[in-house]
Amino acid sequence: MKFTVFLVLMFGVSIGCLGSEEVITLKSGRQISGIVVDETPQYIEVSTHDGATYKLEKNKIKGRGTTDRTPSATQFSTTTTGSRSIGSVRMGPQMGLSESDVSFSPSTSTSIRYGLVAGAHIEAKVGERFWLRPELVYNQGGYVVNLVGAETTFRYDVLKIPIYLKYEIPSSQSYYFSLFSGPAIGLRVKAESTTAGVATDLEPTTESVAWMWDLGGGMDYRVSPVAALFFNLRFSVGLNNLSKVAATTVKNFDLQGIGGVSFAL
Repeated sequence: MKFTVFLVLMFGVSIGCLGSEEVITLKSGRQISGIVVDETPQYIEVSTHDGATYKLEKNKIKGRGTTDRTPSATQFSTTTTGSRSIGSVRMGPQMGLSESDVSFSPSTSTSIRYGLVAGAHIEAKVGERFWLRPELVYNQGGYVVNLVGAETTFRYDVLKIPIYLKYEIPSSQSYYFSLFSGPAIGLRVKAESTTAGVATDLEPTTESVAWMWDLGGGMDYRVSPVAALFFNLRFSVGLNNLSKVAATTVKNFDLQGIGGVSFAL
């Protein structure tokens, strides 16, 4: 529970950091205020309050500054083009923590197992604000049960391969929001229970493949034209029964907080 509160607070703090815009001063003396939605070594693309988009060559820019104005609703309208990205293809490492549990039938009281999540991602731009994001991560899952006064930890660790469709929302010069969702397959790596230090292999009684659906959101902080840090929260729901035991249904679910870095290719 404390971990859940921590993740929610971190996400809230991240959201609260958003909300500045840039003022671009050209060598001609003209000023343009708006959200920088794309940038390359040669130009920047700015979306203004009225929905117009300007592609400005950097050699014609005299200076850049920020304001404290919070983006209005019109800045997030569908007339705004581009995305606050660092290239059309990007990849990088990621790591985080997870809270895992299961729905159990017949009804059994279970509690959370905390674990690690680590791996890598690659993203490819497929639209103005849409990205396709496959990942390859090692995911520690499972649950905990108190049986006759003894705590038993059930581990179900997988090599998880999600494929997300990601939507980016332009915001400020350095930050942007994102929402994503998609299916995932988990290939079983370990299935065992541990009671008082004694481990029991559960692979004969568990499925080797877990099917899941994930939903999440997060924010990215651009640290250079080719790199961005990110943090996101995601919720995963199991779609298939992981138990091979007759008349028993076990479906996993977990909440994850993941951070990492993306590099433009």
